[in-house]
Formats: sequence, C-alpha cells, structure tokens
Amino acid sequence: MSTEEHKKLRREWVGQVFSASCEIEKKRGVAILCYKSLCFVPEKVHENKKGRHVLVVGTIGNVNITI
Repeated sequence: MSTEEHKKLRREWVGQVFSASCEIEKKRGVAILCYKSLCFVPEKVHENKKGRHVLVVGTIGNVNITI
C-alpha cells in the first residue's frame, strides 16, 4: 500500500492512523488504527522502510504503552 492508500483507511470511528509501507515495491504495508475515543498520545513512531512493521510508543492516561 502506498502512503495515499493508507489514508483511505480513515473511517468515521478512526481517530489516528499509524502506517508503514514499502515505497519501492508497493507490495507490503501495515497499519494501526485507533478509535477516536481512545486518549492515546503517541510519543515515538518507528516505521519500517520495507513495510513490514510499525512501532508506536505512547501513553493512555498515565500508562506507557507500546503497540
């Protein structure tokens, strides 16, 4: 999926989209979708350049979380 294709994942219930895609081959891609009502505050986002994974570190309330 291209970066533009990932934008199409937005829906009424989606608040945040974190994604990674392979820009060279356009064959791979992953995405994390978060509900609008989820009070998730991202601090670091690591996107794999080959579109294999995306790692998001942040907080929900006072709890640190890694997705």
